[in-house]
Amino acid sequence: MKLRFAYLSLAFLTFFSCNNDSVDVDRYGESNWSETSTGSKRTVENKRSHKDDYEGEDFKNLKYTADIDTNVYRKDYFLENSTKHKFSNDETADEFKITVKGKKIHYATIDFTITNSQGERIFHDQFPLMKVLERVFDGGGEYATFIQKDDYMRAWVDNFFKHENFLTPAIHAEREYEAEFSKKHHWEAIAADPSSVGFVYSKSKGSQTEIAFDKKQNKVLEYYHFN
Repeated sequence: MKLRFAYLSLAFLTFFSCNNDSVDVDRYGESNWSETSTGSKRTVENKRSHKDDYEGEDFKNLKYTADIDTNVYRKDYFLENSTKHKFSNDETADEFKITVKGKKIHYATIDFTITNSQGERIFHDQFPLMKVLERVFDGGGEYATFIQKDDYMRAWVDNFFKHENFLTPAIHAEREYEAEFSKKHHWEAIAADPSSVGFVYSKSKGSQTEIAFDKKQNKVLEYYHFN
């Protein structure tokens, strides 16, 4: 009797395992993504309208996992947003662009660049996505689900260039200089230009960075940084 029960248990586990390999389900038992194969190419598409193609070694090594917490299967993590705003020139707008990319969300890197109307990159800052997650999640999101982290990052990227983050002028006349968070020659150079445009952003928990273009030195200056 015990032996028969063991065989039945093994058969059940094998059946469940096989089904888990072919269909990833969420906590309600619904399929989270569908897949189609054509020759040596497999396409995986999930509920978030994210589609990945797997070929060659990626196709051979592709493993399915059923994770009721994450519910999302991805080969790479990628987010992007851009806008145009006057910054280095009073007449033409520069392109502000933020790109989030990495093999997995935990290892993704954020690149923030500004390119002028002549196609010259005048500013670049790079920082880890994990630092951004630390703003709201303990342990940089170690205990949060993928969807929780992904939803937060999408909102963060969408709001990175919101109107309030552009300051005109970059430094108001009544604002006081704080030596602890700024280099005096940078502060004075930007404060002396009433037409300067500042941009403020945060790249880690509790941090604030402010930049502006110094037309005399023809370069972007970080005139305030709090971390």
